[in-house]
Amino acid sequence: MGRAISRAAITTMTTPRFIFGFFLLLLGIAALIGISIIKFVIAIVLIIFGIRILAGWKTYPRSAPLSSTSDEILNEVVILSPFNKSFTSSHFEGGKLVLIFAGGELDLTKADTESAQIQLEVVAIFSGLKIKLPKAWRVRTRGVAIVGGYDTQHAEADPDARVTLDLTGAAIFGGVEVTQ
Repeated sequence: MGRAISRAAITTMTTPRFIFGFFLLLLGIAALIGISIIKFVIAIVLIIFGIRILAGWKTYPRSAPLSSTSDEILNEVVILSPFNKSFTSSHFEGGKLVLIFAGGELDLTKADTESAQIQLEVVAIFSGLKIKLPKAWRVRTRGVAIVGGYDTQHAEADPDARVTLDLTGAAIFGGVEVTQ
């Protein structure tokens, strides 16, 4: 009898930290094949960093506190930093978010809008983002996933929803999850 791989194990293997760490580990091993002093030192450094990332040894904070804003438009680029933001605007218009080696949460549960349709573009490169929506919104996903994904299976559409969030963008070695 074979042993089933748990969902938690698969989720751990697809996190940006694991993927980036595994990439560095492979890069280090590849550098070891051609043995020279400089390549050897570079390979050891890469292997150590890869193992540290895989093991979760971090020297920076794992997450930032959820900050609240009343901005109407989201326009942010986050590189190697946590992103945790809650929007409370009554005229939220959408926007664009780019995450590179980052992760966090975008909470829109307290946001409101007068528009029937909101455009939000999310690009996650080696990153993960969880988007929380109000119950009265529905979501339409039109993103590109390359060794990553957009997960909207938990977002249940309200048949009387007055707002549609058009979620576009790309998840490259990363993921975007939408919940309500």
